[in-house]
Amino acid sequence: MVRPRPAGDRIVPTSLEAELRQSYLAYALSVLVGRALPDVRDGLKPVQRRILYALWQMGLTAQRPHRKSARVVGEVLGKYHPHGDQSVYGALVRLAQDFHCRYPLVEGQGNFGSMDADPPAAMRYTEARLSPLATEVLFTDVHPAVVDFQANFDRTETEPQVLPAQLPLLLLNGCSGIAVGMATQIPPHHIGEIIAALIHLIDYPHLSDERLYALVPGPDFPTGGELVHPHTIAQVYRTGRGAITVRGVWHTETLGTGKRAKEAIVITELPYQVVKADWLSRTAELVHQGKLMGIAELRDESDRDGMRVVLTVKPGHEVGAVIQQLYEQTPLQVQCHVSFLALVDGRPQHCSLRRLLQEFLTFRETTLQRRYAHEYQEVTEQIQRLQALHTAMTHLDGVFAILKEGTDGDQAKTELMTRLHLTADQAETVLSTPLRRLTRLEQAAVTAQIEHLRQRSARLAQLQQDRGARLRELKKQLVSLQKKYKDARRTRICREFSVREVHPIRLEVTVAGQWRIGEQRRSEQLCLDLVATDPGDPILWRGVWHPGERLVVFGRTGGVQTWTGGDGEAGWLGELDWDVGLRPLVVTEQTPGVWLVSRGGYGTVMGVADLWRGEWGFPLGDTVVAVGVWQPGQTVVGASNQGRVGRWKLSRRSYGKSLLALADGEFLVGAVATPEAVQAVTVGGRLQALPAVPTGAVVALAVAEPWVGLVAGAAPVYGYTNRQRWVVVGTALAAGERLVRVVQATMGGELPSYS
Repeated sequence: MVRPRPAGDRIVPTSLEAELRQSYLAYALSVLVGRALPDVRDGLKPVQRRILYALWQMGLTAQRPHRKSARVVGEVLGKYHPHGDQSVYGALVRLAQDFHCRYPLVEGQGNFGSMDADPPAAMRYTEARLSPLATEVLFTDVHPAVVDFQANFDRTETEPQVLPAQLPLLLLNGCSGIAVGMATQIPPHHIGEIIAALIHLIDYPHLSDERLYALVPGPDFPTGGELVHPHTIAQVYRTGRGAITVRGVWHTETLGTGKRAKEAIVITELPYQVVKADWLSRTAELVHQGKLMGIAELRDESDRDGMRVVLTVKPGHEVGAVIQQLYEQTPLQVQCHVSFLALVDGRPQHCSLRRLLQEFLTFRETTLQRRYAHEYQEVTEQIQRLQALHTAMTHLDGVFAILKEGTDGDQAKTELMTRLHLTADQAETVLSTPLRRLTRLEQAAVTAQIEHLRQRSARLAQLQQDRGARLRELKKQLVSLQKKYKDARRTRICREFSVREVHPIRLEVTVAGQWRIGEQRRSEQLCLDLVATDPGDPILWRGVWHPGERLVVFGRTGGVQTWTGGDGEAGWLGELDWDVGLRPLVVTEQTPGVWLVSRGGYGTVMGVADLWRGEWGFPLGDTVVAVGVWQPGQTVVGASNQGRVGRWKLSRRSYGKSLLALADGEFLVGAVATPEAVQAVTVGGRLQALPAVPTGAVVALAVAEPWVGLVAGAAPVYGYTNRQRWVVVGTALAAGERLVRVVQATMGGELPSYS
């Protein structure tokens, strides 16, 4: 008989606070990762992924008959998700509801609920299978070599950690979930718009936000509706959180004729996730209480063809006034709160729309790389087997002699490997081949098949090594899916126009990238004093934005950010990521162009309408050192760190034009387009005047120490040192201190005119 251990051996002294903290943290992480939040890669929660994978494992694809939902739920519970059957069935139902999912992943048969919050039938009555979109988008590439698999809860089965989705389902169908201390609420979007945005990001990785939000103007809810205040949507997409206003759709009809004619409001669409039965009940209650005036009768005429709610307006009441009351007192207009929270590398993170798209593209490219590597290995092995078969056909008499002489299969295999120089797998292939495949006609077919597989092998090798070819293949797949599944947008976007007076806006940016904004009335004068609230953070640029203009901020490695000063964008100005040294520009549609010069000695002129691409034709890894407004006939002066100075004329068609052939260790430190005197700044903080250089010429000057920048005019110049501090150029530096970057304050409400 085994005696139990004393209680003291099973008690571990610990702090109550530490135990509660550790246990609650483990619980919170389990809820976050295992239940509530979707993965940014395939856009699915664990229970959704397991339901879909179980359907695929059961063979319930779009081409197979439906099976009972109870059978599916039992498969999920027994193999992958040991939780409540009702929670699994509820998740299955939501995947099949076309008023919940913009693109349903499960095709249901039977009663799966309604917009009136009617519950679905019991699982023993309904049937389910994968939808055509889910079958193609999620399970085309399912293989342990393409995505990672993990053991299930009792280690008797394996399941994929993530499905190899070909589309970002997180954005297409949206997601909602409440975790511990955080929640996600992602609205659904239109498949055509999301694919267009993905293709543009492949072609132009530095695509501007302005262009991106033009491609994806807003969510597309399965129940339709109308998006109000569209200018706020860009801010939501930029930050990954906020609120979007959605209204129901209505029109007016005249009921009856003659003296009995009455005006009626007919509502055909309600905002997303608003239950029609609850809305009807709420509206009727308000009418009965006398809080909602002007409604004589309320009828629900909805049928299987769609929603139709009729509100008869009392004589003497305006339709507009009744609608305004409905907006204010009922959920005919609601705010959908948005939170782009998802698991990125296993951790919950808030993402912008751009990041969600980029994370998916990274994941999709990885799955394609693994798929091509796996397919390449399979094709290579198949070629080896066919080559062995071809060799055996060529030496058929020798093969028969080996078989006659061999005492058993192992000896025959060894002889084949020795005499025909085959591998063990190839010899096994020859031994297992039926005699009918050894005819002359079969030999010709094997030869043709080998040639075809070699071409496929070469293509797969190219797709693995050439990222450009891989991205082109990805674009082809996206375009094919877009043509196959694209449909009409269901949610309309209300275009509102502001009638308020818009004043010019005074803008300032400091060395630390802090933006300041303020309106400039007609009676005010623009102050040009170089004064900052923080002496250690001086103002480097000061300008005035006028209605119709656009503020453009460039990034050194590519990309461009724009600010148009529209409604709802004033608060976003502070989030512009200003790359110190690249002066912001204020442009209009009439601006002739913008010039850019790179560190590697290249120049480009871009039209304002083309800036959204965020690419300037420079070699990979090159960075921008100077930008400016381009004027016809203007010249640009540039200098390298080794003292070479050149003057070049950039035409409107200049794109990635080589301006200066650089030596090893040489690079451009700056460029200016100005008739004023130009000076170079050295690493020691000294200024060196540059001589006049003819257009198209390059002059080499003697330099005592390397240059770090170019300046022009009398505006103050600031330098950033290797001690991580800003100084005014011209002041003494500490021992061993050197300048690494130089910027010059540019002031004025109008841009200087270059000649």
